[in-house]
Amino acid sequence: MGETLHYPTNGLAHVTAAIVTLPPGSRTVLHKHGVPLSAYVLKGEITVDYSDRGKRTYRQGDALMEAMDAAHFGADAGPQPVRILTVYMGAEGAPAGRHSGSALSRHRRNGDTVIAASSQQRDRT
Repeated sequence: MGETLHYPTNGLAHVTAAIVTLPPGSRTVLHKHGVPLSAYVLKGEITVDYSDRGKRTYRQGDALMEAMDAAHFGADAGPQPVRILTVYMGAEGAPAGRHSGSALSRHRRNGDTVIAASSQQRDRT
């Protein structure tokens, strides 16, 4: 997205890694990242909508630095879950993300962090 990285300076350095899974046909809530986030798509594909900055699709094997200042959401329109290795580079006490609208629901399954579908997806189930 061409943004300058902004590292939090309000605490000791803290790096968190997780594998995030987004089920087929679902999407995340609209959000921003409070710390730099590097990601690598392990499986599937995800399309990220950056509103007036456009959409980008990331596929298995793609690496990226996610936008911090542009609100966005990711959608898995494919037939299989998308699995993404995420690395948040922040500081102790710094928020990893800021969410708009419905709350982002996360839980763990088989060692992955699974992102629950947005309210639009939940309405269909």
